[in-house]
Amino acid sequence: MILKRGEAISGPDFSLSFDPVVATAQRGTKGRSTLMINRTGGFTGNVTIITPDASGIGVKVKPGEASTTDASLGFKFKVKETATVGSQELTFTGIDDTGRSRSAKVTLVIQ
Repeated sequence: MILKRGEAISGPDFSLSFDPVVATAQRGTKGRSTLMINRTGGFTGNVTIITPDASGIGVKVKPGEASTTDASLGFKFKVKETATVGSQELTFTGIDDTGRSRSAKVTLVIQ
């Protein structure tokens, strides 16, 4: 963002968000979540999404990394029978071709 004579001028950019922001899953099941890539100011570039390593809580997220110029990207998760019960916050990171980094969190409630 550049300030010019007190006005904010912003160029092409992106942000990330989940829809929905909370997903619920039983141990031993699979599910899906959608990451929205909100493009502003005419941004049309490629965004590479890196998923968190959730193996420590007994969850596997696929794909582990994906690139897209689309407005959304779907992710699958597999919750192991031994997964940690409770609310788990997973942070996904998006990096564009210029190196800008953005992140979004989804809460996975494991029952």
